[in-house]
Amino acid sequence: MEVPPLPLRHDAEPKPFEGELVKKKMVWVFASNFLPLAIGVYSIPLMVDQFGNELFGFLTILWVFVGYFSLFDFGIGRALTQSIAHANFAGDEVALNKLYSTGMTLVVIAGVVAGVVVYFSAGYLSYDVFKLDKSLQGIAESSLEVTGVAVVFTVWATGLRGVLEGFERFKIVSVGRIPLGVWMFVGPLIFFHVWGDFVYAVASLALARLLLCLYYFLYAGRMVSYSLRSFCKATMSRLLRFGGWMTLSNAISPVMVYFDRFFIGSLISVGVVSFYTTPYEMATKLLLVPASIGTVLFPRISALLGKSDFSEVSRLQGLSYLLNAALIVPALLVIYFFGEAILDVWLGAEYARKSYVVFWVIVLGVLANSLASVPYNVIQAAGGSKVTAILHVVEAPFYLGLIFYVMKHGFGIEGVAWVWVGRCVMDWLALEVLRRHFVRY
Repeated sequence: MEVPPLPLRHDAEPKPFEGELVKKKMVWVFASNFLPLAIGVYSIPLMVDQFGNELFGFLTILWVFVGYFSLFDFGIGRALTQSIAHANFAGDEVALNKLYSTGMTLVVIAGVVAGVVVYFSAGYLSYDVFKLDKSLQGIAESSLEVTGVAVVFTVWATGLRGVLEGFERFKIVSVGRIPLGVWMFVGPLIFFHVWGDFVYAVASLALARLLLCLYYFLYAGRMVSYSLRSFCKATMSRLLRFGGWMTLSNAISPVMVYFDRFFIGSLISVGVVSFYTTPYEMATKLLLVPASIGTVLFPRISALLGKSDFSEVSRLQGLSYLLNAALIVPALLVIYFFGEAILDVWLGAEYARKSYVVFWVIVLGVLANSLASVPYNVIQAAGGSKVTAILHVVEAPFYLGLIFYVMKHGFGIEGVAWVWVGRCVMDWLALEVLRRHFVRY
């Protein structure tokens, strides 16, 4: 039996905040973010044991590659979310088709370019950048080549996800992301167990990205039509103008979030990376809280700003601050008082000894980062991607310079963690000042 297309939403204007409806949407988004985390808590010690510190540290770097290069959709995914939210609330099907056809054409091209860049840089990174044991350099090169394939499908899925979120189809997005998130931890273990090869473990990630991309494509096609005839130069210009600044912001932001481990891996050794990235990955999973809240509220705020409903936007901003603080602060207290014991039980005494300080310091930064997400989302919902991009351009050299300084002067991974916290606090304060200046209500 043929599945009927999903109905479009033709509201004359954005409705006020629908508490129960948005709560349900948040439940789905939280589930897609936190269920995989629960699997990861169990799987990461198995990965450390199965792959060893050096290969596991390298796997965390590959995760970063997949996440970082997914941003090479030129910001089109985020631009589609914002633009589709406007067009959907207005019931403009012609605009929706133009947005989808134009945006996804650009995303397909971007995905191929990003994948090719990763594939052909594999040899240089494996032999000249990362300090890997010589016996592992060939494995690392092959793994990065496979990661290049994964990046292609990840970029495409990012664009399709932006479409679905513009229609506020968070349940559909979450149903796809939950198995992907679980597989990110389970897949490498299964493939390594079956084939006994780390490269196959990485291939499991590429397979999952392909399946997610197909899933999103099938559902997006039920809501909006793709046709090259609907490709519109004016729409392309608008998406690229917003997305171009998003790309700059998104390219720099992960540099400040993730490049600390690249410094550690290149200036000390990849083996030390795991003592930093393991507590870092666990702590920064709390950023799924602001990501989940922002995912649900961003298209709604975009539409409300389009209608100049500033009182409702102000209320949603206050709610975002409250939810972020209420969910992050208790976790911070638990990790501060019990983090060393958690690491000891989870990964052993060596990790507890070497990683505890990094653990609770990073959570401080997570709190600041979660608060910063509130003005960040409001500014971008108002079309101010240029504002956030320029801020990140200004921040990046200072942050990277401080990281290099503390590494060179022997402050170790604890010093790197404190620099990251300082950057998060300054980012939050600057974003709130900019929000008050550019989005007044």
